[in-house]
Amino acid sequence: MTEKIRLRSIEGMGENWATIMRWADAAFRAAGFETELERKGRDGIDTCRWLASGETDVTVSLTSAAAMADRSTGVFRGENLRGVRGLAGMIHAGHYFHNIVKADTGVREFSDLARLKPKLGLCIATPGFIAGQISRAYLKHYGVDVDRDIPAWGGTMYNVMRESTAQWMDGRANALMRENTRFQAVGQASAIYDLAFLSLDRDVAEAVAQEYCLDIVEVPPRSFRGQEKMVTTLANPGYSILVREGLSDDVVHRLARALDVSSASHAVSEDIFYSTRHAPHAGAPLHPGAAAYYDNVSARYAR
Repeated sequence: MTEKIRLRSIEGMGENWATIMRWADAAFRAAGFETELERKGRDGIDTCRWLASGETDVTVSLTSAAAMADRSTGVFRGENLRGVRGLAGMIHAGHYFHNIVKADTGVREFSDLARLKPKLGLCIATPGFIAGQISRAYLKHYGVDVDRDIPAWGGTMYNVMRESTAQWMDGRANALMRENTRFQAVGQASAIYDLAFLSLDRDVAEAVAQEYCLDIVEVPPRSFRGQEKMVTTLANPGYSILVREGLSDDVVHRLARALDVSSASHAVSEDIFYSTRHAPHAGAPLHPGAAAYYDNVSARYAR
């Protein structure tokens, strides 16, 4: 009997997640699995909850969120999400939390925000997205309650990442505090505007990194026009394909193999990649079936 594998991602935003799920779905079908792929809801926090409740068999999340689900920290503090297991960590290079503000606001450091109370057109994810909670967590260390203060200071928040470049180009946005890459708004804005690049204090970076299972990274000077100093920030390690713990070891072993040998390419998109060397690093503990597959691959390479 052919197993039916249920895959689910979120609707609306989260297109990278949907891209990964379509890639995995095609690989599973090519390997002979019957699949059911759907999109539901808009809160990225829910994908790990779906696995824990048994609503789906395969989903996707941030690698940091998978680790949070396992440790009951960060966005999942106080929850007991049993059953979330790793299938494959995906490489998404440069998933850094950039924090930029137009220089004409007078802001030069995070501490200036609460002092100056500038009117900001702020690009930031919603609280329903894991990235949005991370940004709010480090801003809180500097006395900023985003959802209260930005409107109170006369500003506006823009939540859709794919729209942020246009918002900078037409002048609506003058600040960004969220995950981004040099190919998106932070790179485009720095080429045109004079910006302040805000650096996290080390103790703040360490506290938020521990709670939200993030990497602390340093952006070298002159990575962007006008960035003259090293900038300390946080980074999510990548994306993770996650599976329900209750799936059998044999099924998950075959799912892991399908991603490796039945996918059309290990390049999921222009900036998301699969590698058997990286795949075991999925944030949550690997499902035993996936672990066995990657152990076999490693053994072959070691010969």
